[in-house]
Amino acid sequence: MKLTQVVRPLVLGAPMFGVLAFTSLLAAQNTRAYPNFPSDTPTKFEPADSTWDYSRREVMIPMRDGIRLHTVILVPK
Repeated sequence: MKLTQVVRPLVLGAPMFGVLAFTSLLAAQNTRAYPNFPSDTPTKFEPADSTWDYSRREVMIPMRDGIRLHTVILVPK
């Protein structure tokens, strides 16, 4: 196999790959502008926790270095 047989596909393929990569990057830059729809999530969201099989408590436990660790305690009902 001659060296030109190996190099020729690389010389022809590299610019084609560069053009494809460049055009895909340009296409990715187009962002769609959506109008500002109102949010479906209410401003104060409270989950219905009466049907849960456990009670949930969130506490801050002090550590020896002075930092408080946020902890969620789940106790079965």
